[in-house]
Amino acid sequence: MLLPSAALADRVAVVIGVGSYGKLDPSLALPQASEDARRLAQVLQADAGYDQVLPLVDALATRSAIRDLLLENLPAQLDADDSLLIFFAGHGVGGDFGEPYLLPYDVDPADVQGTALSVDDLGSSLRNALQVGSLVVITDAVHDARLGDLTLV
Repeated sequence: MLLPSAALADRVAVVIGVGSYGKLDPSLALPQASEDARRLAQVLQADAGYDQVLPLVDALATRSAIRDLLLENLPAQLDADDSLLIFFAGHGVGGDFGEPYLLPYDVDPADVQGTALSVDDLGSSLRNALQVGSLVVITDAVHDARLGDLTLV
């Protein structure tokens, strides 16, 4: 008897890398974040057997593009047999006071909470929107500066 194999399911990855920001001071650029995302996307596609790799890098990694892909487009395409990997490399903020946010390309430093991606909201939205068999979220949100009175983490 042939048993179902995980290899038969779709393996999809969303790879987000934000190394430059449209509205932040250029000194806050993270060129390695963009490069890490590009390299990971290549490895997942070429060597790790992912059926579909969807990169959103720099100017393509806007808040609306990320949310639309994760919460609108993918739920209609994935089912309980599928696996989804989400990778984010870029700046984060707020982890030091319990309200972590990931900063997309178009984050507005004057309205971080309104223009960034709340980790808590994104997590609950993903749980409600996706019915995948396996979901892995990896964040590499660096801490190396301040954005106004908020510490980037």
